[in-house]
Amino acid sequence: LEFRWSLFEDDGLVELAKGLNRNKHLKKLDFFGCSLEDGDLADIASSLQHHPALQVLILNGNKCGESASRRIAAILESQSCVLLALDVSFQRLDNGHRFHPSTIISALWKNTSLRTIDMTNNGLSDVEAELFAEVLCENKTLEELFLARNKIADPGVAALGKRLPQMMGLKKLSLWGNRFGETGAGSLLKGMTDNVELEDLDTFRQFKCSDQIQYFTNINRGGRRLLKGATNFVPLALWSLVLERANRVKLTKQRGQSTEHARADIMYCLLQGPAFLARF
Repeated sequence: LEFRWSLFEDDGLVELAKGLNRNKHLKKLDFFGCSLEDGDLADIASSLQHHPALQVLILNGNKCGESASRRIAAILESQSCVLLALDVSFQRLDNGHRFHPSTIISALWKNTSLRTIDMTNNGLSDVEAELFAEVLCENKTLEELFLARNKIADPGVAALGKRLPQMMGLKKLSLWGNRFGETGAGSLLKGMTDNVELEDLDTFRQFKCSDQIQYFTNINRGGRRLLKGATNFVPLALWSLVLERANRVKLTKQRGQSTEHARADIMYCLLQGPAFLARF
């Protein structure tokens, strides 16, 4: 159900909230660019708290404040939550009101359904980045996190980098357009050396260590997780299939390096598996 760029009258929103409260089958709800006020969003979110089927909720370009943030968090904390994707990017608050991302982030301690969350361009600071770093060490189900165009500086990115080795679910992290520099990027690189899950780390800017970060995301995409821990759980007979798959995965080229070279890096990394098993 899409209401993109729609304008609502108060009575219409009240009736819509009532209808959503009774609905049991809706899977996607899109309020992109509707400029809904905090109270209106809170009413909508409240009607969805125990929805048994909703998988995608798009609230980009509205005015989500304290009340709506609490109600969205209640959705995520509900035991009946099946939401897979939440977009609360580009919140346009005025008159001294502000977005409360920490309320929503904290709900991820309990949530086990969400796969993607977008908080692009919401003025997030190091505080929220540090909270995400803590939460994602426990939450193993969130796979994509979009934090682009915020106000996250080196301390916040350093917190994320430090916790990367403990993040077992995250596959994509978008940080472009923030305020961190080489120090923060270096922390990301250090974290990537022991993270085998993250396959896409988008910083947009070219830092001194960008190519090295890209190297680790590429070999993660190729299957580096198979080399972590007890390698002998992967039978030697399956490694031909692993290598064949690695030859087909989509890769991001590094500066001055062809896709073939990037793929060779993956093969060299993965061949440690069969080589290890061959010793026994």
